[in-house]
Amino acid sequence: MPSTPYHLVTKHSDNHHKLKDGAGVLTSVSANGAGSSATPFPIYAKFYDSSGTPDLSTAVPIWVTAIQMGLQSPNTVPPGGLTFTDGLHMFVVGGIQDTDDTDVANGDAVVDVAFQ
Repeated sequence: MPSTPYHLVTKHSDNHHKLKDGAGVLTSVSANGAGSSATPFPIYAKFYDSSGTPDLSTAVPIWVTAIQMGLQSPNTVPPGGLTFTDGLHMFVVGGIQDTDDTDVANGDAVVDVAFQ
């Protein structure tokens, strides 16, 4: 089955995007940190399995990809992908802690995701 692509240029927010309702597979994540001096790097693309919007103060991501300033990250998803049962959500935030919801700046990163 072909994957559905999703392209994101970060905004000044936690960049929450509900990518898919219900069960699916995350097949690819790559990112480029464009960066600004206002944002400390790395920043993080975090993926959650949830039917509703995850509460970042308590939810634990299923997968996290670090985004470094000025570097292109290759696909970080293992071969065969990552299975989600309830829904696929993505956030791009400033901190590594599971409960972090620090906003990033406009244009800090470009994230390309593929899912089924």
